Amino acid sequence: MDHICIHEREFGELSTAVEDLKRWQKTQNGTLTRIEKKIDAFNAWLYGVLGSLVLALILLIFNLVIKR
Repeated sequence: MDHICIHEREFGELSTAVEDLKRWQKTQNGTLTRIEKKIDAFNAWLYGVLGSLVLALILLIFNLVIKR
């Protein structure tokens, strides 16, 4: 009988631990989603800067070629 009580208590502790981990995982998933959105916005900004630099370089080369 004592053996069964020990297992019931261990099962209860494990159930509580699993529920805590599920709550923590939901929190982490929300945080990861926010981070992912910020990274996507930063990537879009970087592509914009890269496009501007490429265009400026093309115009610079074009101007140098025309002035010769």
